[in-house]
Amino acid sequence: MEQRREARGLSLSFSSIAGQPDTDVLTRRGAVQAGDLGGALEVASDAGSLQMDRIGGPVTARTGGGEIRVGSVEGDARCFTGRE
Repeated sequence: MEQRREARGLSLSFSSIAGQPDTDVLTRRGAVQAGDLGGALEVASDAGSLQMDRIGGPVTARTGGGEIRVGSVEGDARCFTGRE
């Protein structure tokens, strides 16, 4: 089963145990930090920085404006910043 998390605050930080299913994160604004995830990660923020490390699958990261920092990822990392 896939994890889904939505945050409306200014900051979201989380980690998980290895073997977890894929994780999707959506936030309207604020920074997101994700680490120690066992599967793929898809993270999107309308505005804010994104930081991820030790991800056990591919990553897709999108922000409407903000810095994206990527550490260790077991798979492809697709990162987009700026308005489409």
